[in-house]
Amino acid sequence: MGSRRAIEVSACLWVDLLGYGSMLREDSFDITKPTAKKAVERLFDFQDIVAKHSMKLFPTVVLNDGCVAYRNLSPRSKSVTYDFLRRSHLLHTALNKHELKNGHPGVRSILAVGFRHRRQTDSKEQLLEGLGQRLIKAVKNGEQSIEQAIIAALFTRTNYDLVPQLQANFAFAKAYLADTAGTKGGFAGANFFVDSNMIPDTHPKWFKPEKTVMLSSEGLEGEFYQISNLKFLQKEVENKEFLDAFEVATKIAGSDDVADRIRKLTLTGGNHRYA
Repeated sequence: MGSRRAIEVSACLWVDLLGYGSMLREDSFDITKPTAKKAVERLFDFQDIVAKHSMKLFPTVVLNDGCVAYRNLSPRSKSVTYDFLRRSHLLHTALNKHELKNGHPGVRSILAVGFRHRRQTDSKEQLLEGLGQRLIKAVKNGEQSIEQAIIAALFTRTNYDLVPQLQANFAFAKAYLADTAGTKGGFAGANFFVDSNMIPDTHPKWFKPEKTVMLSSEGLEGEFYQISNLKFLQKEVENKEFLDAFEVATKIAGSDDVADRIRKLTLTGGNHRYA
């Protein structure tokens, strides 16, 4: 059997809809009141815009008035790092444009990088072993047609939701903690904040931070750049000024041998092994 890395370098974007709770507090969180309609419509607009920007290379999970986008960075291509930054900023900009148009406070976006430990098994494997095997057996036994099995699979709701990519993911943890720090922690307003570990020490000419914000929370420390406007190179395919996964890992760990450790720690046949 082949092997895959147990440790990935992950990028996570956390987006927070500012002031949403205060809108509901005015109605004591009673959304049956006519005056609460504006808050509910704002929430659904937020979710619809996130949905439009979501795609295979930029998957998202929406948690009421917050959302997270995630992706593993690549040790072979710098363009993955660049692409995730670009897509994150496009989502942030689209949300704030809509928010401003409707007189709302906007969103705060935190983009962080960190290590993520893969799960031994994921929900897809568990689903295949459970529902999947039952449907396959039913088709083979003639109890269901292939069409009936497909329809049943499409409309089946699982009893347990799990996004493996966000488990033991410390990019996600860091982004969430930065957002939780909020204005008091320096992460103020409807701004876009980027983990400095994602950016080369020699910044690309088009990347101009307004200020630096330090995070120290729950033992996680980080440095973030506040950015208002990024003018991306529209025809860029692979931005060689950026960092690949192992270069980002080196900045995170502050160690030149971290890439070797990541290469050696693999998942093989359901077991960890150091090779």
